[in-house]
Amino acid sequence: MTAIARGLSGWEATTALARLSLRRMLRGKTLWVTLAIGLLPCLIAVFAQRNQSALEAWASTLKLALPLIAIIPPILVATSLSDEIDEKTSAYLWSRALPRWSVVTGKLLALAPVAATLSALGLLLSWAIFGGPAAVPAAVVGRTLLGVFAGGIAASVVSAMFATVAPRFAVPLAIGWLLLDSMVGALSMNLHVIAVSFGPRALASGTQVVTGVISLAVLTAIALTIAVRRIDRIE
Repeated sequence: MTAIARGLSGWEATTALARLSLRRMLRGKTLWVTLAIGLLPCLIAVFAQRNQSALEAWASTLKLALPLIAIIPPILVATSLSDEIDEKTSAYLWSRALPRWSVVTGKLLALAPVAATLSALGLLLSWAIFGGPAAVPAAVVGRTLLGVFAGGIAASVVSAMFATVAPRFAVPLAIGWLLLDSMVGALSMNLHVIAVSFGPRALASGTQVVTGVISLAVLTAIALTIAVRRIDRIE
């Protein structure tokens, strides 16, 4: 943190805080809790393939994996950022010569890829359990994993938004919002395009892919803008 005390540019502060966040994550229990949650689809995969074809079992596994986007990112991202704010660690950071937005971007740079990877990990291992490309086409799996990973990034940014808006209740609010989002995203009506979960579903199904990507990009940008603006107002 001595480097921060001397004053850093926005990018330098972001990367410094990202490294610090990664070290804290690796030393804590949150990573292992979210890893266990991320592996839950493997259990479904083991039992589903006994009574279903590989493609049917893959679809069943995906139904469990998609809601995990609503759970893993809030636990990793919202917990870390809200603790930084609520425990007044931020008071030290605010007194340093660094832009406040770098606290948000630093957390996201470190934790969002981890949250997204853990959200997709169970699906990847389930595919191996099913028998790999011989059971489920690699193209189907590839676009599904890409969708889940992108959804995990977007959900991480939404989680950061809730951490700056309501630090003490960030995790339950983010999980509740994203679970509601997952239900809206499954609706067969135009409303589903405003849901974070719509993008992963669109990519997984191979339909409305462009719309899904645009939806994810817009929702992520909105959530990031709110988080960055809100962090500037926290005392």
